[in-house]
Amino acid sequence: MPDPKTTLHQNELAGVLAAHRLWLASGFAEGSCANLSGMQLVDADLRGIDLRGADLSHGSLAGADLREADLRGANLFGADLSGAKLGGADLSCTRLTFASLRAADLRGASLRFADLSAADLRGVETDDEAREHLVWAHKDLATRLPEYYELVRSYSPKDGVHYPDADGYTVPPNGLQGRVLLQLNSILSWHFAYRERVTVMLSSYVYFEKGNPEAAVWPDLSVVLDHKRQGTEAFQTWVEGRVPDFVLDTLPPLPGETLDMMPASNRMKWDVEWLKRGYASAGIEEVFCFQSDPDFEGQRLQGWRLHEGRYLLIQPDRRGELRSLLGVSLREDGIKIRVRDTASGKDYVYEHGIVKQV
Repeated sequence: MPDPKTTLHQNELAGVLAAHRLWLASGFAEGSCANLSGMQLVDADLRGIDLRGADLSHGSLAGADLREADLRGANLFGADLSGAKLGGADLSCTRLTFASLRAADLRGASLRFADLSAADLRGVETDDEAREHLVWAHKDLATRLPEYYELVRSYSPKDGVHYPDADGYTVPPNGLQGRVLLQLNSILSWHFAYRERVTVMLSSYVYFEKGNPEAAVWPDLSVVLDHKRQGTEAFQTWVEGRVPDFVLDTLPPLPGETLDMMPASNRMKWDVEWLKRGYASAGIEEVFCFQSDPDFEGQRLQGWRLHEGRYLLIQPDRRGELRSLLGVSLREDGIKIRVRDTASGKDYVYEHGIVKQV
């Protein structure tokens, strides 16, 4: 594993951050995603910074002040965050595999869906929210740490059965998937902004058997129509009295050794069939899947609708769009998903963090 050796001067860092802000504001059309891999940012003051999707892998951020920073979808693989101040930071969907968080302050931080495989958690300072996320994020490797056992023992659900709203496996592991989902979540939230009885959920567990937390599905994006949420955490069908109407998953590239053995045309089918079985058992009416691998050859976006217990493929209309029961049509546009309001006939566009119709 490489050691970070490159020191970034203040003016150079300012230039990288300016290009990154432009990249985010332009919907990734201008500027460039911040590449700070292997950089020395020890004790840097990065409070409130927006580094969504940035590459900080193998970097040294020991003692850095990252309070209230937005690091959603960032790559911090192997990064040194020992002693870093991360209070109030948003680390959702962040890759922290093999990262050192030793003695880091995580109080008030959001670690939803963070990948903490083999992360060093010794001496971390946490509160209840951060502790719960740590408990359920990649517990297979994290359990090697004595501190992890302490975290598990310190969290005890009131009713004796814990229904986590996240675990490290449910989130898009690459920045492209995260960007697709964040844009689509913003567009659908805007589409339903004036309908109180509609819920749009990003990466939330859906449980369909009381007392059995293993009976669950975990779509990247889900929508519940004509229903006001009863619960505040994970979606429990016995509490809500129904299941989501619509789910969408983005499919990641498969590991290289698997790709070598599998024809490109079969990759999406391999993932989708597994997903559909789970969604059919939950009774979810409409399922969409999008393949975000840039090297994928074939139809990236597909949709199915449940009919008599089986999912039937949704056929494209004359525009090449897939009509959804949400009142929108979806179509693939390279490695993006375009959304059109079927009532107005206008496309939704996400620019500068704002959704508008054109």
